[in-house]
Amino acid sequence: MSTLVNKVQSDKVKERFGIREVSFEMLIAETPDSDNHVRVDYNPLQWLQNNPYPWDNGIRVNLSDGISIPTFTDKSFSSKMPVIKDNSNPYLVVKVNGVPIFCRGGNWGMDDAMKNVSRLKMEPYIKLHKEAGFNMIRNWTGESTEKVFFDLCDEYGILIWNDFWYSTLGFNLEPEDKNLFMDNVKDVIVRYRNHPSLIIWCPRNEGYARPELETKLVEAISKIDGTRLYIGSSRYLNLRSSGPWDYKPNESVYFTQIAEGFSTELGTMAVPLASSMKKMMSEADLWPIGDVWYYHDFYFGKWGYRTTIDSLYGEAVSMPDFCKKAQLINYNSHRSMFEAWNNKLWKNTSGLLLWMSHPAWPSTVWQTYSWDYETTGAYYGAKKACEPFHIQMNTHDHTIAVVNTTNHNRKNILIEIKAYSLSNEVLYSERTNIDLNANSRDSVHLSFIEKLRNTNVPYLLRLKMIDEDEILSLNEYWLTGKGGTYRSFNDLPYTGLEATIIAKNDNLVSFKLHNPTSTPAIGIKIKVVDIDKEKEILPVSVSDGYFTLMPQEERILIIDQKLSPKANLYGIYTEGYNIQTGIIQTYK
Repeated sequence: MSTLVNKVQSDKVKERFGIREVSFEMLIAETPDSDNHVRVDYNPLQWLQNNPYPWDNGIRVNLSDGISIPTFTDKSFSSKMPVIKDNSNPYLVVKVNGVPIFCRGGNWGMDDAMKNVSRLKMEPYIKLHKEAGFNMIRNWTGESTEKVFFDLCDEYGILIWNDFWYSTLGFNLEPEDKNLFMDNVKDVIVRYRNHPSLIIWCPRNEGYARPELETKLVEAISKIDGTRLYIGSSRYLNLRSSGPWDYKPNESVYFTQIAEGFSTELGTMAVPLASSMKKMMSEADLWPIGDVWYYHDFYFGKWGYRTTIDSLYGEAVSMPDFCKKAQLINYNSHRSMFEAWNNKLWKNTSGLLLWMSHPAWPSTVWQTYSWDYETTGAYYGAKKACEPFHIQMNTHDHTIAVVNTTNHNRKNILIEIKAYSLSNEVLYSERTNIDLNANSRDSVHLSFIEKLRNTNVPYLLRLKMIDEDEILSLNEYWLTGKGGTYRSFNDLPYTGLEATIIAKNDNLVSFKLHNPTSTPAIGIKIKVVDIDKEKEILPVSVSDGYFTLMPQEERILIIDQKLSPKANLYGIYTEGYNIQTGIIQTYK
């Protein structure tokens, strides 16, 4: 697309114009003083062509637990929209081209604390979101106004929830120059409305716009855009409340108390790897935990994070020891958050966004990867729960559920469940077959917990979902009886793993990882290093992490180095809970 000045080309840019149609299921009150609520399928593109904006976010009807819904500006509008028969669900559901999308992802604040926002810098972050199974990013308070952010979300198929720069109600100042604020709003709408990834506008973080701005926002979005939902608040309004943001030692509370509806913020601690910590601070500040850790956000450790690590795995004696143990905690907590939402899929959960998925700087909290692109236990835990076909154990009642978030049915799927002791004894084994319906959740009725309930030593529960020769999902949990710990992990010998290259091209390397020992290899993390420079290569993507290989087991893994720095000679490097650290294979 060219810009001409006096018939002479003055600028030339490439622009993207995507085609998609987004609609939104929402519960709306017919009138403020009536109990008549209607669940509609609102399509802004169709509605706003011939009608005014249909409801008033300022006139709200409060439901139970603080949830509220807006009211139609004209009662007759309820009969002019497609209606969903079940009006018991107040929460937002996003549909793309008529298909309900289970929204999973995270919040994105600043792109980078030093404003390094080149495509080279930004693309690996968005790619990591895609590979984690995330399909939505909330551009929190509109922090990113970079074209490359919107371009990359288009390219990787990531939906954008875009706030304006109107921060938290009751905590931050209101805009003084409202005309200037609205001029900026209009500029941003015009600038980014061509991006198909952008589907929701929201005025601010955790609150409603003041009435005089609310009216102007509705008018601007309806007239200038007209294809997207404007939602009046990032919480409560057809949404669950945001948070909590603290560490939960008992992960079952995500299932029993927290999982509900569509949530735009839910977070916990996420200490990075020891290698990243060494980049964050001087050697003298790495251990014991002190002021520099707190400067990097670890003051939230009062939530019981450190206490839980020490009680479950034994008191940490060094920074690497603490970070090693933290990755198992990070994995479990992030997996549990998403699995709690999985367990109530469409009854009535419809979306979960982490606070946060992307870090703007070196931090110890609220992130799935660290600022240097290193993938942590938090990343792989979230990725496991967000795989398209997924089998899981619900931690609150130890039942087994399967989730299919694709649009495809699968018939006669094999479900295999096994439990292993630390000495590799098979404690339990059972198989059954089920059908997987598209975009749904179902239960698998097995009785393993009745047979293992009184086990007071650690055991590995491994769940598999198999379609002929294809493993659709492999998920595993280290469990122990009530009050038990995993301190016996510390008594295990360190295992040396083996890797065999299977295939490789310029971007992808597949290899077989084998545990040749008689000891379980726990919490396996794969890195890639530049042999000549003796330096870890980042960014890089490895298909799985923080898993266990029992004695003589093997697993196929894939390294994706499309966006990685090039090297003459690469090394596959292993580390983990009881893993001998070092290079186990090289390739060119």
